[in-house]
Amino acid sequence: MYAPIPVDRAGARAIPSRIRPPAHAGSSYPADAHALRTHLDEFFADVPSPADGAPLAGLVAPHIDLRVGGRAYGHAYAAVRAAPRAARYVILGTSHAPGLGRFAATRDDYATPFGVVPTDRAFLDRLAARWTGDLFRDRHLHAREHAIEFQVVLLHHVLGDRPDVAIVPILVSSFHDLIRRGAAPAGDPEIAAFLSALRATLADDDVPTVVIAGVDLAHVGAKFGDRGGATAALLAATEAKDHRLLATLEAADPAAFWHELAGDADRTRVCGAAPLLVFLELMRGRRGRTLAYDRFDEAATRSCVTYASVAFPGA
Repeated sequence: MYAPIPVDRAGARAIPSRIRPPAHAGSSYPADAHALRTHLDEFFADVPSPADGAPLAGLVAPHIDLRVGGRAYGHAYAAVRAAPRAARYVILGTSHAPGLGRFAATRDDYATPFGVVPTDRAFLDRLAARWTGDLFRDRHLHAREHAIEFQVVLLHHVLGDRPDVAIVPILVSSFHDLIRRGAAPAGDPEIAAFLSALRATLADDDVPTVVIAGVDLAHVGAKFGDRGGATAALLAATEAKDHRLLATLEAADPAAFWHELAGDADRTRVCGAAPLLVFLELMRGRRGRTLAYDRFDEAATRSCVTYASVAFPGA
């Protein structure tokens, strides 16, 4: 299992942190480690294994419930399993609950049914020192949020016993106020300062790092406010927009992604737009490849959620 008490880069015993329990174990996925392993193995059953050896710089993965998104999760984390293993995984998750600021991190380690995954607190402390905002003010948002938890569960599954692996869990809150004002994220002082601090902190060391965005795409239908439900016409328009968004993702073009998203005032309610825009800024100059695109249709509410997996090779 991952070491419950992390060891810092100099080899000294670190101060134990609090541990965030797996909030959705027993509901979205099995709480028993053996049952969970069996469940997650099914995600990879029909996924071709990527060629080993290619480094991975970034990954877009779903955050939809693990009971329904298995195929896309399998494609995403097959890419992680095939790549040279990083020592640090920066996870940008959608914050479904609002906070006082746009960005919220926690120093807490993340527990899964397999054990405990340490958080790279030294990285977070350097980031917090650089940024003008309060990185830990909204740390309570991590307690119930699934967008990062699901990524940690899949990472733990594919990486196994790696005590030298750490995560950097950061939740990103909505940018919808910018859509309403017609303002691009790049011009927002809080976002620009955070991106500058994050880039500089990533450049501090040569620790092999992969950036993961835990996001979904469209949310349409009666459950989300479309009175007519997820009609054939709405689903067709949604899929067409999703593929335009995926093209901008593959090109690592945050301006084009924002233009496509804001062009219809985010008509399809992309749940992950904010962390995706941060992710794309970090992926500039790279070319991504869509591994899977899927949707979950909820007949009872005449609604639909779409999601995808996209991999960005390293240098």
